[in-house]
Amino acid sequence: MPGIRRILCPVDFSEHSRRALINAVDLSRMFGAELLVLTVAEKVPSVYRGMALPAANVQADWERHVSKELDNFLGGLDFDGITWNKALLIGKPHEEVLKAAAESGADLIVMGSLGRMGLARILMGSVAEKIARELPCSLIMMKSQDLVE
Repeated sequence: MPGIRRILCPVDFSEHSRRALINAVDLSRMFGAELLVLTVAEKVPSVYRGMALPAANVQADWERHVSKELDNFLGGLDFDGITWNKALLIGKPHEEVLKAAAESGADLIVMGSLGRMGLARILMGSVAEKIARELPCSLIMMKSQDLVE
């Protein structure tokens, strides 16, 4: 894969996305590419905004929670030797990932093939599938370790 300068790795805190991130870090080292680790938090549903707390507080609390989850998820991973950044975006995951890929000039997206499971996946559809339909760049989808071995 010549010309890989920027890699985008969207994560949803699942084991599938952890495996994808580990591989994205390895690819960043291999190509000397910059890595952007991205997570997307959906907006707090309006039903919660009608509660006693002001909507801005509920949304801000949610964003702080997701930001802490991202920091915990990244803890213990070895980013030595690469240039990397992390980002938290608010919106629909597939839309924000595609927008981030275009805006960052990503040459490659590395992501888990599975994330949410069960009813959440049926209702929301697969983020990976939606991204694959509108690819702005190359894509590597990682399967879980147990599916590969």
